[in-house]
Amino acid sequence: MLAPRQFLISALLLGAALWLSRAVCEVTGAGSRVAYLPSAPELIGLAVLGGLVLTLIQAVVERGIGRTRPGAHLSSDAVTPLAALTLLALPYLPWLADRLPLVSALAGPLGLWLWTMVVVVSVWALAAGLPPRAREGARPRGTWWVAVATALILGSAAFRLAPSALYPGGDEPHYLVVTQSLLTDHDLRIDDNHARGDYRAYFNAALKPAHIVPPGPDGAIFSIHPIGVSLLVAPGFARGGYRGAGLTIVLFGALAGLVLWRWLRSLTGSAAATFGWLAIATSAPFVLHGFAVYPEIPAALSVLVALGWRSGAADTRATAVARGLALGALPWLGTKYAPMALVIGVLLAMRAPKDRRYLATIAAPAAVLVVAWLAWFAWLWGTPSPTAPYGAAHPIALWHLAAGLPGLFFDQEYGIAAVAPVLAMASVGWWRLWRRDAGGRALAVETALPLLTLALTVGAYEMWWGGSAPPGRHLVAALPLLAVPLATLWQELADAPARRALLVVLLGAGIATTCTLVLAREGLLIANGRDGTSDLLEYLAPGDTLTRIVPSFTADRTALTWPLILLLVWAGVLATLWWAAGRAKALTPGRAGLGATVASAIAVSIVGAAVPAARADAAGTGLAARAQSAALDAYDATARPLAIVFDPWRLVPPASVPPLVRFEATPGLRRGPQPLRVLLNMRLALPAGTYAVAVEPLPGHTLTGTVGLQVGRAGPPQQRWPVDTLAGAAWTQTFTLDLNSNFVGLRAADPFEASVGRILVTPISIVDHSRRLHRPPVVATAVFAGRPAYFHDTHADVEATGFWARGRATTAITLAVDPASQPRGVRLQLHSGEGTTTVRVATPGWSTRVSLTPGHVQPLLVPALAHQRLLPVEITSEGGFVPAQHGGASGDRRLLGCWVEVVP
Repeated sequence: MLAPRQFLISALLLGAALWLSRAVCEVTGAGSRVAYLPSAPELIGLAVLGGLVLTLIQAVVERGIGRTRPGAHLSSDAVTPLAALTLLALPYLPWLADRLPLVSALAGPLGLWLWTMVVVVSVWALAAGLPPRAREGARPRGTWWVAVATALILGSAAFRLAPSALYPGGDEPHYLVVTQSLLTDHDLRIDDNHARGDYRAYFNAALKPAHIVPPGPDGAIFSIHPIGVSLLVAPGFARGGYRGAGLTIVLFGALAGLVLWRWLRSLTGSAAATFGWLAIATSAPFVLHGFAVYPEIPAALSVLVALGWRSGAADTRATAVARGLALGALPWLGTKYAPMALVIGVLLAMRAPKDRRYLATIAAPAAVLVVAWLAWFAWLWGTPSPTAPYGAAHPIALWHLAAGLPGLFFDQEYGIAAVAPVLAMASVGWWRLWRRDAGGRALAVETALPLLTLALTVGAYEMWWGGSAPPGRHLVAALPLLAVPLATLWQELADAPARRALLVVLLGAGIATTCTLVLAREGLLIANGRDGTSDLLEYLAPGDTLTRIVPSFTADRTALTWPLILLLVWAGVLATLWWAAGRAKALTPGRAGLGATVASAIAVSIVGAAVPAARADAAGTGLAARAQSAALDAYDATARPLAIVFDPWRLVPPASVPPLVRFEATPGLRRGPQPLRVLLNMRLALPAGTYAVAVEPLPGHTLTGTVGLQVGRAGPPQQRWPVDTLAGAAWTQTFTLDLNSNFVGLRAADPFEASVGRILVTPISIVDHSRRLHRPPVVATAVFAGRPAYFHDTHADVEATGFWARGRATTAITLAVDPASQPRGVRLQLHSGEGTTTVRVATPGWSTRVSLTPGHVQPLLVPALAHQRLLPVEITSEGGFVPAQHGGASGDRRLLGCWVEVVP
C-alpha cells in the first residue's frame, strides 16, 4: 500500500496532469503562442479525482489479485512513472517552447501520447513488481484469451472505421465485386456486376474500371486481382454484406494472434510471448488491415501456420499437411507472396532434410495448389505466367530498391517502424539470436529471410507506394515474424530493467500511434498522399516540425541523401538510448520506466530542434498548411477562463484569441489528397462559429465566377456566391457553421482556381465548446426551405428539393429550426416511392412511426423545444424498393426507403 506522502504526491501529480491536459496551447498563424487554462478550483477537483483513481487502482490490485495471491499490492515503484507527466507543463513556460518547437506539441495530441506511454510503463512496472505467485495468479488460464483480445483490438478498429470515408476503399470494392460475382452469377466475369452496379450495396460511388483488364474475345471482363481473399470472405459476405466480410478478416486476425502467441510461448515463455504478441497485435499496420478486405491478414495467418504452428512439438501428418496448404495458399492470396512461399518451403525442408515422408507430406498439398494456381492463369489468360494480368506493364526494377527497401521500413508515410518503433528493435533480437547458438541462428534465418524476400519483392515494385494505403500494407503478411526476435530480446533482458523499459516506451509509442490513426479525424490520417509528408506527423505537430525530422523515401526517390542521413540520425539516437539504458544498473522497473520516458522525450525534442536548423534543402510548409486548430476546437470561455498570450506574456480575454488564429493556402502549399476536390486543396476542420474568408488573385488577375462553400466530404456546396472583382482586388465573404465540421473548403471551376494566389480564413467568433451541439461528423449538407440540413452518414441520397433515406438503414441528420414556426418544429413530407415501408422518425425526446404506401404523401411535424435552434433527427426505413426493378435506371441498385422533403 502507498504511504500517505506517496499517495498525496501521486494524487497531486495526476490532478495537475489532468488539469494541464484540459488546457490548450498553440502557436497562432501570426507566430505568437497562446494558451487557455482551466480555472483554479478545477485544479483542486482534479487532484481529488486523482486520489480517487489511485484508490480504485489500489483496491483492484490488493483486493482483486491479492485475494487469490497474497502479497500483491500497489507499490511506490508502480506510480513512479507518473513523474514523467510533469513534461506536460513545459509548453506553458514562457521561453522553452520557443527554442524547442516540439515542446509546444505536448499541449496537443502529443500530450496524449505521453499519457499513453506513462500508462503502459506504469502497468508494466506494476506487473513487474508483483510477487511471482501473484503474477501467475493474474495470468489467464489457457490461450483462448489471446484470440479474444486480438479480436477485440481488431473489432474495435472495425467498429470505428468500417464503413467510413476510407473503408471500403482502395482495392476492397474490387475484391468484393469478385465475391458478388461468385455468389450471384456463380462465375468470375465481373462486367455484368459492374453494369448492374452491384457494388452500390457497400460502395457509394461509381466504381471506375481502373483495376480491370481489357475485355477478352467474348467480351468477358475479369478482375486483375487475385481471387484468394474474395473466396475466403464469400461466406461472411453472403451472411452480412461488407460487415460480414470484414468480420471474417477479423476472425483470421484473431487466429493469427493465437498461433503467434503459442509459437512465441514455445520459444520463450508466456511473459516474452505476450510482449511479442502485443508488439504486433497493437501495431498500426496489423490493426488497420485487421478488418479490411485485403489479402494481408489471411496471408499473415498462412505464414504463421507454415512456420510456427505447433512449433517445438513433433510434427504430425496433420500439421505437415496444414503447413503445405498454407504454403500453397499464399500465391492465391497474392502473386507478390509467391517468392516468400518458395523461401519458406526451402526453410521447412531444411528443418528435416532426411525425413522424406515429412517433406512429401508438406510438398504434396503445396504443389497441388501451386499447379492449380498456374493452371488458373493459363485458363484465364492463355499463359501460366503470373504476370499475364498486368500485360506489358511490369514496373519492377532493382533500382527501385534504393528507395523502396528502406522506405518499407522507415518512410514516414508508409514505413512499419515509423508507426510502430518497437519493431525496429527486432534487429537487436536477431543479432542476439545469431550470437546465441546454432538453434538461434536457424530461428533468425527462418524469421528474417521470408520478411527480407517479401521486402525485396515489393520494394522493387512500385506498387509499394500505395497511394492512400495504410502504412506497412505490403509487409503485413510477414510482420508477425518480427515478434520472434522481439520476444527473444525481452526474455534475455530479464536482468536489464532499463532496457526493458525502453522497449515498453517504444511499445507505448506504437499503441499511441494506432489509437490516433483509428480515433482522430474520422480515420483520415490513415490516407497519405505519397507526397513525402505524413498526415499523422502534421496532426501531432502542426507545421513541419516532425515531418522534416522523419525520413521520407517517396517525395523524391532519386534524392535520398537526407532520408538516409535522417535514418542514421534516428539509428544513432536509438543506439545511444540503448547504450545508456545498458549502463543504468540496479534500477527498479518504475524508475527505469520514468528514465526511459523522459530520456526519449528529450532526445526527440533535441532532434526536432537541431535537424530543421541543419536542413537547407527544404523550406517547409510551417503552420500555414495546417487544417485544424486546437485553440479553436477547445475554445470555451467558461471552462477555460484564463487566456495567455506569450509574445509578450500577458493575460487577455478569451474571446480575443480566436481572431489571432488563421488558415492560409497558396498554390502547391497543401499537397495531401482530399476526399473531394476543393479550391487550392484547402480542407479545414472547423468548430461551430463565424468566419471570414478572403480570396486574393494572382498579380494582374481578376476573380470571376462562382464560389461554393463545401461543408462535408460529399454532396453539393452548402451555399454559393457570385464573384466578380477588379484586377488585383480580393474577394471577401463571411460564413457561419452551426456544427463542428471536419471538412470545410471552397469549390470553384478550374479557370477560377488558376487565378487564385492566396486564400485566408480567419475566425471572427467561436461558439463555446460546452454550448455546441455535438453530433457525428458532417458528411454532406443541403439547404431545404431556406434552412440548412446536415447529414451525418452515407445513408441518404441528397437531391435539390429533398433526399432519399436508404431502406433498412438509419439516417442521422440535423435540421435547422425556423424560429418563427408555430407550433415550433420542422415540417416534413414523406412518401415511399414504389415501395411499402414503415418509417420511424425520432429526436432525442420524441419518436413516431409512419406507414407509407406507393402514391401516398404523409405530412409530419417533428416537434422542437422552445430553445432548440438545431434539431437532431433519425429516420429509419424498415423496407424499401430498388429503382432498377421498378422502371428506373438499370444500374440503380440502391435500396431506397422513403423520400423526405422539408417544407416551410
